[in-house]
Amino acid sequence: TLSLHDALPDLASPATSSVVADIGGATSVTWLPNAYELVVLAMAAFMCSIGDVYGRRVLLLGGAVLTVVGCILIAVAKDMTLVIVGSTLTAGLFANQGT
Repeated sequence: TLSLHDALPDLASPATSSVVADIGGATSVTWLPNAYELVVLAMAAFMCSIGDVYGRRVLLLGGAVLTVVGCILIAVAKDMTLVIVGSTLTAGLFANQGT
């Protein structure tokens, strides 16, 4: 089955050119999917252990809060750096899928 995590880079690709046209950042746009994936890979390695200590509900709620904050940052971004930071925050929810 295809999860949302697997489909997300494909869903974001058509919008990338519009974002670059609006706020610029053509030289750093390649960091958008790379930063997201790096955060997911780095966090997924120890999320199970943290879930055992604090509980899965806490991790899921924390990931949801990070995702909301990341989406707000992306929505108000005036440059590509803030879009990348917001994208890395949204990765927090998907890193919790394995717990």
